[in-house]
Amino acid sequence: MLMKTMKKGFTLIELLVVIAVLGILAAVVLVAINPQARLQDARNSGVRSDIGQIGTALEAYFTENNGAYPAALANLTADNQLKTLPTVPTGRGGTCTPATGNYTFTTSTSGNERAVSAQLEPCGSTGYYVYWTKCGKAREETSAPTAATADSVTC
Repeated sequence: MLMKTMKKGFTLIELLVVIAVLGILAAVVLVAINPQARLQDARNSGVRSDIGQIGTALEAYFTENNGAYPAALANLTADNQLKTLPTVPTGRGGTCTPATGNYTFTTSTSGNERAVSAQLEPCGSTGYYVYWTKCGKAREETSAPTAATADSVTC
């Protein structure tokens, strides 16, 4: 008498269905996490931190140099206020100001005030993070600082 042996296991169709369901769940989780937004938030945090460090160094320079701010950010490293000058985080979009390199350093029309700034991401839809020497603090602004706004900013 012939006996059929029963093989235990999953069929190919069952395995494909499980893999498809897992793929759909992974896609839903990836959309919910939104890694691009998390990367932008991380770079914005870096911008805020760097501008805060530069602002602190500007005030130290001002104190040590009898009430004068530096003519350029590079002077902060030459005067040992910073070991290295922070640069804009990499990976930002090309439309950001500045996209790469050093932070924007603006001197007021009168020459007495300074502003350090960078555009926050996503570029074009958010504002700028600006350290104003007139105010002694950084804050978000809707537009980039200019020589005229560095003198007339209200704190």
